[in-house]
Amino acid sequence: MDKSKLINWILLILGAIFMAYGVGISFIVNGIAKAIMIMGAVLIALSLFKSLGKRHLIIKHFNRIDKVINVLVILSFISVFIIEGAIVYGSFEKNKGKTDYILVLGAGLWGDAPSDTLIRRLEGAVELSEINKDSIILVSGGQGPGETVTEAEAMEKYLMAKGVDKKRIVREEKATNTMGNMNFSKEIMDELWREKEEYNVTIITSNFHIFRSKLLAKRAGMNVQAYSVAVKKPIEPAYYIREYFALIKSYIFDR
Repeated sequence: MDKSKLINWILLILGAIFMAYGVGISFIVNGIAKAIMIMGAVLIALSLFKSLGKRHLIIKHFNRIDKVINVLVILSFISVFIIEGAIVYGSFEKNKGKTDYILVLGAGLWGDAPSDTLIRRLEGAVELSEINKDSIILVSGGQGPGETVTEAEAMEKYLMAKGVDKKRIVREEKATNTMGNMNFSKEIMDELWREKEEYNVTIITSNFHIFRSKLLAKRAGMNVQAYSVAVKKPIEPAYYIREYFALIKSYIFDR
């Protein structure tokens, strides 16, 4: 089997896997599921285009086009390997050491109720706050579509219901993305901090989100560590797939 045919089969198999997986998780995370199904359809279409074009030479100079596509596919696979490797590597960090601030990053709400992903982050905050009893807990997240309150307000309410003292909780309610979480939270932390030495921060977020969060936190000028929490196993691959594109976007544009 030549290289081009092998790539055709890889594209076809990956496309079929993406389509099946997207359908399988569509009842849990519909938006991401649709994106994954579209990706699968594109991979299948590209495989068929290469296969039929090679067989029938329906396009002039198709062999050259096929070679260019093969190179781009190989480069894409290399980038996925490197970037996903970094994301997975970061996902294992679970710092339980001393920290001045516990920064909990927002996720979606159902009206005013935290989603499962956000609940897992908040449970991590409860656990870490019990280890660091003097830490300030900063909950960060504004109000998105379909949300009746800010994520920060819902997070504060959840933590208080879990027995966390309201005096320990500070809300940041303007952020609508991860870069906003970092920039707006840093403004609050700088204002609150009155000690001479630099403060340190432990970010609590989902495992797939750790690497990008730390990257953007450092861009914002924070001294950070991270405390990762898991997401539901069936949808975990979907979030890692989405994070590949989110990390590229953040690396280029988020400042």
